[in-house]
Amino acid sequence: MKKCILTLLFALMAAVAVQAQSYEQFQENLKEAKAGNGVAQYNVGLYYHNGWSGVKQDYQQAAYWYRKSADQGYSSAQLNLGYLYSKGLGVSQDQQQAVYWYRKAAEQGEVIAMSNLGDHYYAGEGIGRDYQQAVYWYRKAADQGNSAGMNGLGICYLNGKGVTQDYQQAVYWYRKAAEQGYAVAKSNLAICYYAGEGVAQDYEKAYELTLEALEEMEDPETMAVPYNLLATCYYHGRGVAKDEEMAEDLYKLAISYGSMEAKANLGGVYYNKGDYTEAFPLLSDAAADGIDNAQYLLGCMYRWGDGVTRNEDIAIRWYKLAAAQGHEKAIACLDAMYFDEEAPEAFDWVKKRAQEGDAYSQYRLGKFYMEGTVVEQDYDEAKKWLDKAAQQDNVQAIVLLEAKSNAKIWRKVESDRKRAEAKAEREYRLWKFGKYMSTFNCPKGYTRPFGVSVGYVSKRWENIWSDGSKEHSSVFDDTKLINGVQAGVRWEPQLKYGFGFDTGLYYEYYQDKSDMMDDGDGYGPYFVRMSEHCLHFPAHVEYRLNFTEDFQVFFYGGVALDFVLYGKFDYFDEGYDEPFGTLDEEIYAGEVLPDVKRFNASWSFGGGVRFMAFQLNAGTRMGFYNMSSSPDYKVYQNNPFLISLSFMF
Repeated sequence: MKKCILTLLFALMAAVAVQAQSYEQFQENLKEAKAGNGVAQYNVGLYYHNGWSGVKQDYQQAAYWYRKSADQGYSSAQLNLGYLYSKGLGVSQDQQQAVYWYRKAAEQGEVIAMSNLGDHYYAGEGIGRDYQQAVYWYRKAADQGNSAGMNGLGICYLNGKGVTQDYQQAVYWYRKAAEQGYAVAKSNLAICYYAGEGVAQDYEKAYELTLEALEEMEDPETMAVPYNLLATCYYHGRGVAKDEEMAEDLYKLAISYGSMEAKANLGGVYYNKGDYTEAFPLLSDAAADGIDNAQYLLGCMYRWGDGVTRNEDIAIRWYKLAAAQGHEKAIACLDAMYFDEEAPEAFDWVKKRAQEGDAYSQYRLGKFYMEGTVVEQDYDEAKKWLDKAAQQDNVQAIVLLEAKSNAKIWRKVESDRKRAEAKAEREYRLWKFGKYMSTFNCPKGYTRPFGVSVGYVSKRWENIWSDGSKEHSSVFDDTKLINGVQAGVRWEPQLKYGFGFDTGLYYEYYQDKSDMMDDGDGYGPYFVRMSEHCLHFPAHVEYRLNFTEDFQVFFYGGVALDFVLYGKFDYFDEGYDEPFGTLDEEIYAGEVLPDVKRFNASWSFGGGVRFMAFQLNAGTRMGFYNMSSSPDYKVYQNNPFLISLSFMF
């Protein structure tokens, strides 16, 4: 029962907000709505929504006017707008928007909105599933007499969602809603009578309530459950004379309304008749939807090859899914299959059942440990589980324990324990040695792969002329370094055995200053200052030695890409702080360096140390990309020295 939205929602709203439905009143409401009257806007929305008084039904127009009214805080419009979003009428279906408007209306006291909010929290539509919030909103609606809220509260109590499971409380709330004529609650109450949950089992009462619910239901979405229950009553002859043909027809009717339970039940009917061709597709659909009995029956079909190719692996898979939901027959089948053939996977199943307290499984688990067939032999564990089984009066376990003084395996317990202790000691020594060695070859304890970094960087160019001669230079002076600063973010993911990567994105700022020059026209000496803004992107392979979790040494190597974003030249007279001129045209491939490109690629090497969150890096870059576009010489940019400090987190 995924949702319980009132089928009489808009009829009730109409009674409150619209007192007459004549076309003339529609025109009056439309005029006032256009003038900004919130109530009139809501009324116009109702006319369009329901197609009253000759107004053509138009959900888009209804949504338009509801929104106008809702934006003014009119709660009924907020409720109806939420409904349109929930159903996708006149707007794109959007459960988040539905929840938003339901909440707005609920906070102003709209009880239907409260119940609808509970539905959304119960189903997790448009909002994270939160059963406690579902209970909160259902209870607020129920306390104000809303039957849908009462029914929702009953569902929560029945399933123990958001509250402690309490069948009697579930029946209490179902009955209160049913007394108000809420058909869905009658159907749910019928299920309780049929199962004897929270009330004395009464098949006749269940049958009568189911008929009443179906007679009163108008929404097809709610009919699947009662038709399925009615079919079950006819199939087993409970509360009504047995009629299998009627049962099959009713199951089919329930299926047509979307009931997966009915598919499982009808599949079971065909299975029991030996009609596996009809049973298989029904059971497959229901099993895929999570119906435990369908999963169990599919397991049986594959186990015995009934209508399908026999496949015990598939059978076990379906049995496990059913067993996980507590299906007792599926659990028994798994036990039988695993105990008949002690396959390795039998151990996991038996251990799970033993931990759940099943005495026979505890006995079998003890035997597994004792015999060492599917798990390493462990007599201590064997005795522990056999003791647990014996405490629950399991005869097989008691016999084994009483015979232990005459059994060779029990006389071996002490010697095996000593051998195990010696083995553990050897393994411990190996572990200590491995731990020592691991500091040199694996990133144990390595954390904080992200960081921010600042540092110093330098660069210069190596020119290679066509005759093979070489020289180092900066912009203004041979062999002079250009100094800069670097800041950026780094990422150092680590793999196994100390290996990892080092990359990031950095901004670099360089500055260089010429010697004093004289322009020769009598104005006096001057100098030039170059400034440059660059991006730096490294891609390194890294090897890290972890001496402790807090102290590490690392080395890296790889490539680096550099790109000049912007550069300029400023001209200064001697003794002046402000430039008398600026050249901010393109420096690279421009007036200053006409044959030099702004892009560079280089080999990058380095290393460093890290202590806790602080990391010190030092490295160098050697250009391998020719930055010159001239045929007369080549230019390679080198970065002789880099040092940076990073904070890692």
